[in-house]
Amino acid sequence: MQTRTTKGITLKGITFQLENGGIHVSGTATSVTDSPIFEMFLPSGTYIGNLRSSTFSWLSSASFVVQKADGSRFYYASSNPFTINEDEKPLYWYFAVDAGVNVDEIIYPQIELGSTATPYEPYTGSAAMLTLP
Repeated sequence: MQTRTTKGITLKGITFQLENGGIHVSGTATSVTDSPIFEMFLPSGTYIGNLRSSTFSWLSSASFVVQKADGSRFYYASSNPFTINEDEKPLYWYFAVDAGVNVDEIIYPQIELGSTATPYEPYTGSAAMLTLP
């Protein structure tokens, strides 16, 4: 059963919800569960991921999912540099929790341009107002 809100989703016993600048992951996984809800909008280029903490015992996989030109999906390990080409579409950051695992933690993912991860920093950008015709 899947429950979706404006801030998150519950899948197979695990809730992934946007909270305090991070993603609150909570619940007990009834089977292997992932988080295909946090979409990315990145221009072509080389990127690397970083998480605020280096280890999460409950996290079985953290990857970036990119749709290739042929429609297939490729999972790039978040700790390794990956390149998005102009004919590819970044889809989401994938966090997996194994069956039976109980978790209640906020993770703070960071995606940055380039091939070297820097220490985690909270997002400091701002929202811009757009006037549409």
